[in-house]
Amino acid sequence: MALILGSVLRLGGGFLLGSQDVEWWKVWAKDFHENGLLQCYGPPDYEILDRLSKGQTLKQIYTETGRVVKAESYPIKTWRTEFPVVQPPIFHYLLRASAWGYSFFSPSLENTRLFNFFINLVPLMAAGAMTALLFWALRRFGQDENEAALAAASFWLFPLMLLNSPIQGYFDMVVAMGVFATTLALARGHLALACVLCVVTFLSKPQGVLIVPVVLVIGVFHFSALRNIKAWLAASLAGFLIAAPYFVSGYGLSFINAVLHPTQHGGALTVQSLNFWWLPNYRIAMGKLVARGMSSWEAFRGANRIAFRIYTQADLEQALHFKLSVLPSLVFPVFAIFILYYASALYKVERKSLFLSMTIFLYAFVTFGLGVHTNHYFIFLPVLLVSACLYPEFRRWACGVAAVFLVQDLFFYGLGRDFTSPTQYAIEYGLSFLSLIPALCSVGLFAWGLRQFYRLWRRETRVAFEPR
Repeated sequence: MALILGSVLRLGGGFLLGSQDVEWWKVWAKDFHENGLLQCYGPPDYEILDRLSKGQTLKQIYTETGRVVKAESYPIKTWRTEFPVVQPPIFHYLLRASAWGYSFFSPSLENTRLFNFFINLVPLMAAGAMTALLFWALRRFGQDENEAALAAASFWLFPLMLLNSPIQGYFDMVVAMGVFATTLALARGHLALACVLCVVTFLSKPQGVLIVPVVLVIGVFHFSALRNIKAWLAASLAGFLIAAPYFVSGYGLSFINAVLHPTQHGGALTVQSLNFWWLPNYRIAMGKLVARGMSSWEAFRGANRIAFRIYTQADLEQALHFKLSVLPSLVFPVFAIFILYYASALYKVERKSLFLSMTIFLYAFVTFGLGVHTNHYFIFLPVLLVSACLYPEFRRWACGVAAVFLVQDLFFYGLGRDFTSPTQYAIEYGLSFLSLIPALCSVGLFAWGLRQFYRLWRRETRVAFEPR
């Protein structure tokens, strides 16, 4: 029954307009369908080599030659008219497949809701595969069939999953599946497979790079040097094969340069995410509103869209009147070092603990990482669900995390462009300050989760290594 209901909701929701990002996917998909994929990142290799010989840096070359697809006469339903190509190749391959399927119904790829449906087919299939994989994983780690089936059904019908896709039209399920599959492979001791999946995940979306430290630490401390070398050689080969069309056709340097410059928001405190950095982000906005003549109370209420703009470390330093140096960028790495230490120790006791370690590690990034976007939380929701199943003491915490993320996702994106976003109501009625509540809750939940994780580490390692 859950399978049927979830399928109906996902298939029906595939026709929704989604967020404005869906228009990016359509413009890209149309361009890839008509002009091919090879030139999607920039000029051919000989032009880049020529620019390098003239003294330009790779960053300058990317700034000047990085591909931007223009909508031109294509009727799009967003304010943008130019769309920089900023995603890795697997993302583009999947979009090209969506465009190919839709072309049977509309050879010119008209901008219709049916196009939305074909775009949403990709995350739909990823969600289906993820549900089956989740059931299989829980069975392998000792859960009985009913518990595993309930968890899989919960995932298939989970409101956050449905909200991300198809309602908002994002591709995050693809990278979430990669994170889960990598964690599962490593938890079962398959280092080479984990490394290959790690590379595949990164070449699906840039956020996939976040799981690399976990794979590296577990590999180095729990597997032989020879196995590590073989595993990363296999991963390198997989990455080369995925990107081979670009290298063979003479566009390999454009591909490499795009991979080296994956973000549009370098130095941002937060793009749109109610994490720790939303608090100073909001404070900066208040200062700008007061400077425009608002009272402190009006500025706190944030009755202006300026409260939701992107501010950088430079803005924060200006607001605080002192230099922060690299301090903000060190917050996540400091937490990461401790978490990786605990993760390695727990992995030695029981490998299934890697799901929980990956959850806490990624949640640290979502809570304290700079430049975090609202939908970055999605990368660890599947491992969060498995962690809650394998460790009952974390279930209330997992429910709290999911609830906070549901609030912030609805706050920024609502139910896509078919409905008004709560952000607009917050601005209109002067309730922007309410966004500070889930931001504080997110920080509090991280502290709670880290405390529970530390307690688990102490308990399990003491039991495993105490003298008998």
